[in-house]
Amino acid sequence: MNPVPRPSPVQWLAYTVGRPMPVELREWVRHDLTGPRAGIRHVLRGELVYSPVFVALVLFPGPLWLRGLMVLMALLLPC
Repeated sequence: MNPVPRPSPVQWLAYTVGRPMPVELREWVRHDLTGPRAGIRHVLRGELVYSPVFVALVLFPGPLWLRGLMVLMALLLPC
């Protein structure tokens, strides 16, 4: 049995922001969307898109606890 090919980092980042994968990676996509821990991967992939916003919130002036709460609020808003 041949191993399932994996996407390159550039393909994976494009997939993360909504671009379709090539046909030869169809089995990898199927496993990614339905395999074990697919829900966790989906949530983390969705949050990766917002990471520049999280970095910007951490760089705001003010106490660390307040900046941490701003990031937490941004994480919880989509829920």
